[in-house]
Amino acid sequence: MGYKLHVIIFDNGVVQQSGITKANVHDINFLKQVKNLPTEKKMLGDRAYISKTLQMDLFEQYKVTLKVPFRNNQHDYKNILKSTNRKDKWLKHFFAQMCDQFNLKRNYAKSYEGLAVRLASKLSSMSILHWINHLNGKKLAQIKHALSF
Repeated sequence: MGYKLHVIIFDNGVVQQSGITKANVHDINFLKQVKNLPTEKKMLGDRAYISKTLQMDLFEQYKVTLKVPFRNNQHDYKNILKSTNRKDKWLKHFFAQMCDQFNLKRNYAKSYEGLAVRLASKLSSMSILHWINHLNGKKLAQIKHALSF
């Protein structure tokens, strides 16, 4: 049985919320379960979050605009802004760092609770490295050299 990690990240790169769902649960169901979203923000999601009803619900409840960048070969493709493209690449970079630095894909947990604890510790260590970079005046994403003073 597999699981999926869902993460809500602020613009500055700090993880605000995270959650784990079973692999056979659709991604939209995670957002329906989230209770406290930041209000009047723009959210960027992947194509699993393409849903007009979900976008309307998020806007009515939290004044959140959900953007889903389409790929070139999708029907409703529109050119996206460079800032949105930059944030999309930054999110992919975030998860690539999690896989590279913290072996996110490697799982030795024997139970769901063990998996949740391992993922929480990896996400919190990523946040601590971001905080150290912030204190030292470095870019947040350069976590590999965060502890070299």
